[in-house]
Amino acid sequence: TMINSNVKPNSRMLTMAFKACSQIGDYDSMLQLFRNILLNKFVDPEEESKMYTTLTTGLSYSKRPKEMLKVFKEIVDMGFNPDLRTYNFLLRALANSNEHSHAMLLYQDMIQRNIRPSVKTFHVLMKSVPMSMEFKVIEDLLDEMEHKHGIGFDLLLFELVCTRCVKQHNYS
Repeated sequence: TMINSNVKPNSRMLTMAFKACSQIGDYDSMLQLFRNILLNKFVDPEEESKMYTTLTTGLSYSKRPKEMLKVFKEIVDMGFNPDLRTYNFLLRALANSNEHSHAMLLYQDMIQRNIRPSVKTFHVLMKSVPMSMEFKVIEDLLDEMEHKHGIGFDLLLFELVCTRCVKQHNYS
C-alpha cells in the first residue's frame, strides 16, 4: 500500500515487512515486495545489508531452495555482501531440503568470498550429506574443517558424526 501511494519506505520498514511475511509464511508477498524494491530503488545502498539479510533469512524458511538461491544471486549481483550468518541460514535451508550439491556450491562461493566458516557451517554441511553417500564425504569435510580452517569439534558435531556412523553401519 505504501508503495502504491508513493511513500518511500526505509530499510527498517521493509525489514519489518519481510519479517512479517516470513512469520506468516507469505513468501510470495515477500518476493513481490522485493521485486517492487528493485524496480523502484527504494532503499539507500548503505541500508541494504540488513534488509537483504532479513530477506534471505526469511526465504531460507520457505522450503523453496531454488527460488531462495535465485533471489540470493540477484541481490549479490546488485552488490550485497553476504556475511557468515547469511550463508549459514541459506546452508541450513538447503540441508533441510536435502539439497547437498547446492549446499556445497554455496559453501564454495562463501570460501571464494573469503568468509571464514564456523563449526556451525560444517555442522549444517554434514547434515546436508545424504545417507546414501559414502562416509568419506563427511571425513573430507572434517579434514577441511580441522586442517584448512583450524576449527575443532564441538559436542553437537561429535554427536552428529557418531550418529551418522551408527546409522550408516546399521549398528543398534
